[in-house]
Amino acid sequence: MAEWAGRFDVIWLMGVWEPSPKGERIAKAHRGLNEEIRAVLPDAKKADVVASPYAIKSYRVNSKLGGEAALGRFRNKLRRRGLHLMLDLVPNHMAPDHPWVTSHPGRFVQGTEEDLRQAPQNFFRARTRAGARIFAHGRDPYFDGWSDTVQINVFSPDARKAMIAQILGLTKLCDGLRCDMAMLLLNRIFKQTWGDRAGPEPATEFWADVISAVRARRKDFLFLAEVYWDLESDLQKLGFDFTYDKRLGDRLRDGHAAPIRAHLEAGPEFHARSAHFLENHDEPRAAAVFLGDRFRAAAVITYALPGIRFFYEGQLEGRQAKIPVQLRRRPHETPDPDVSEFYEKLIAALPTGAAWEQSWQMLESLQAWEENFSHERMFCFWWENGKDRRLAVANYAGDPSQCRVRLPLPEGPTTIRFRDLLSDRTYDRDAGDVRSNGLYLDLGGYDVHLFALTQQP
Repeated sequence: MAEWAGRFDVIWLMGVWEPSPKGERIAKAHRGLNEEIRAVLPDAKKADVVASPYAIKSYRVNSKLGGEAALGRFRNKLRRRGLHLMLDLVPNHMAPDHPWVTSHPGRFVQGTEEDLRQAPQNFFRARTRAGARIFAHGRDPYFDGWSDTVQINVFSPDARKAMIAQILGLTKLCDGLRCDMAMLLLNRIFKQTWGDRAGPEPATEFWADVISAVRARRKDFLFLAEVYWDLESDLQKLGFDFTYDKRLGDRLRDGHAAPIRAHLEAGPEFHARSAHFLENHDEPRAAAVFLGDRFRAAAVITYALPGIRFFYEGQLEGRQAKIPVQLRRRPHETPDPDVSEFYEKLIAALPTGAAWEQSWQMLESLQAWEENFSHERMFCFWWENGKDRRLAVANYAGDPSQCRVRLPLPEGPTTIRFRDLLSDRTYDRDAGDVRSNGLYLDLGGYDVHLFALTQQP
């Protein structure tokens, strides 16, 4: 961490909460999961399979990690390095052995004997102090339930009150929360998923209640939403500082420039409140998807945007094995020095800070000459801070592409020097020609540049 500490602002730790023994038993017996594990780690043993960090028994810090005291010491070390700590909140569901199942069954979505007969993958029976009840597994409405979870009923006033109290407690341990599957708790989504089983729809949104309660105590607390289905703006309006930008990653993987451009045209306000990534624990590894030099072009397009630049553990070394979150160890992989060197240069070269971010714009890639349509595959981004100017360019195609781009340059000297911070090569161009005709760019397949501009006397 020491090598990279000066380049980052936030460390997100996954899996710090008390794991579920029942969740571990379910994971060890899950045929599909174990097939996935053996494909990644052929010599995996039963002892290698653990509970999912997204089936939480309680929000106590795992004693095997040293408990809350150890987390506090770690957080203090981060602070001394200028880093903030983000932890996971899993608001949609809990592990089936969470104490509330026994003590407060009304805080969860419940079903009937008929539900259990018709959809045993979505419901289960459990003992409570009030007798046996049938509970719903946590789920996404488009898929079957997660068998190691129980669904929280956020329409229940008691559940909502208890969740807010729990979240307020978490704010004492960290500086921000990554909120898992946050869109599932929107009133209309929750009602669509659970119907009458959830009871009357509340007058307010869960997230509006949560975020206002937290901000009353800690105005600087950070909320990051994992969100899909084009609901990012909905959650931003409810107070989330940042939301996942999965759509960009999906379009980059698909490899077609036009949908990427259409997404980027959402504008700087949307991007400034987005978390941009090439991989995370749910996604395939970037090095396994963006082969050859393609990862460089994908990285420049992703991380040249305003907002959060989100890097996952192992990405900077070019790891390719996607590890299930229930696997406690992983196969050996030799780091790729070319990947590491590229990320080292890119992260150092990207502009950071409010002044740079507020100046960001995507420039139009203009046709270099008639009947040459390769400009449609070129992406150009611009920043300026006082007299300092940066230009990032990427060709998102395996073949060479050309374009012209008009730069918002002031009048001045006759020569502009472009120094590529990714290769340290320099190019001098006539300022008059650049102002009149635009900067001509000719990039090879998946080629990239990140230029620092200076005007020469």
